[in-house]
Amino acid sequence: MFPLIPMLLSSTQEESDNFENPVFIEANTLRDSYSPDFIMHDIKMVNSGQTFFSMYQAGPDGNQYIIQYSNTVPYQTNINSSIAAYIILPTTTVATGFCFSHDGLTLFCLGRNSNTRDYIYTFALTTPWDIVSLGADPSPNIYELVDSAVTGLAYADSLKRIAVSEDGLRLYMPVDSPVTGGNNILQYDLPSPNVLTGMTLNQIASVPYVDADNFDVGMIALLENDTKMVLQYDGYLVTFSLPVNGDSSGLVLLGNKSVIPLQNGVTNGGLGATIENNGDYYYGNELDATDYIIHKYSFQ
Repeated sequence: MFPLIPMLLSSTQEESDNFENPVFIEANTLRDSYSPDFIMHDIKMVNSGQTFFSMYQAGPDGNQYIIQYSNTVPYQTNINSSIAAYIILPTTTVATGFCFSHDGLTLFCLGRNSNTRDYIYTFALTTPWDIVSLGADPSPNIYELVDSAVTGLAYADSLKRIAVSEDGLRLYMPVDSPVTGGNNILQYDLPSPNVLTGMTLNQIASVPYVDADNFDVGMIALLENDTKMVLQYDGYLVTFSLPVNGDSSGLVLLGNKSVIPLQNGVTNGGLGATIENNGDYYYGNELDATDYIIHKYSFQ
């Protein structure tokens, strides 16, 4: 486990509403009975820092998991051996990303099957951000994305991250594909909060200021009442304003692209990331053959 490494803001550094210049706080290994030989694909820190989730894309038992950890100290990364619950995801698809509704009562999971079809699975929770009540092998509601913008995409171009607006009426998924014309955000409108039945593709929004060859998105997040969208891709954090709350058609760059400095000799690509409204940012990396490391940064 890596020790806590406190870092203080210098007198020349200020709070960044645009999530620039991340300050490294700490890094700890994530080691439990599930992490060895599994492939971590996404992470989330939720519930005011009290709960942490990881998605494992594949394991030696052939199953895919979302695992819930409880934090005794909010927002910490030292979460080893604090497993609270887990669920097994459908094995008919490869799990690629997940998110929670703003109220924590709906879990959205992305998956892709062998026929290049993308799906969204939703799970209804009885307690916010708590999958314990689902049991180990729940039956989700399943929605196939059949729009021409996503059908037939190569796996490298497939949907791997998902976010939902605060009011639950819009879903967002980044995509980099010749089918959509480049680097885009797919925005779906939902008929009622967090209900996917009857949802429609509203627009394919262009993402400005992105290198066309490096739009491998590790995170998409809506912050501050859906007035800001934060993307993490290719080792950068980029913040955009949304002129109309929640509408991705008019993304405007705020500040500059912010390089994410890797710590402790970890050099390979990120395995999911998450950001909180308080300015804490976390991303996961593979440390070695059996361990993952969770980095924490602050912008405050």
